[in-house]
Amino acid sequence: MTPDQERWAEAHAVLDLHGDSVFTFIAARIIELARDGDHDGVDQWRVIADRVSRLRRGTMQ
Repeated sequence: MTPDQERWAEAHAVLDLHGDSVFTFIAARIIELARDGDHDGVDQWRVIADRVSRLRRGTMQ
């Protein structure tokens, strides 16, 4: 599985798990990672957030 495919799979999973509160969950995760200085983690979750947005709009996968 490519990193891009992994991000899509993660976006699907987090959306399935958190439903309408998905962006609250993602924001909390980004804040936690930023506080810990995990810039790569922050970047990864921002990509996941973008994928979730696309899924909710129905524009991708």
